[in-house]
Amino acid sequence: MWYTAMMQVHSALSKADRTADALDEVCREATTHLGGRSVDLAFAFFSPDHVESADLIVSTIGERIRPKVLLGCSAES
Repeated sequence: MWYTAMMQVHSALSKADRTADALDEVCREATTHLGGRSVDLAFAFFSPDHVESADLIVSTIGERIRPKVLLGCSAES
């Protein structure tokens, strides 16, 4: 059996200093783009400045985006 569904991809970025503000910004943008569609997989990449708020990042994305799977890590370029 062949599936013809197209994968939908979206990314959002915030440069906000406060984790809560950054989460609000990217979650609002993502939910607007999703238009009610479900999310199978979400990735969250955040700078070391937000590592102490990792629990908040996971819970907020989980509540607002509701992905089936959420993978995340801190990263710095």
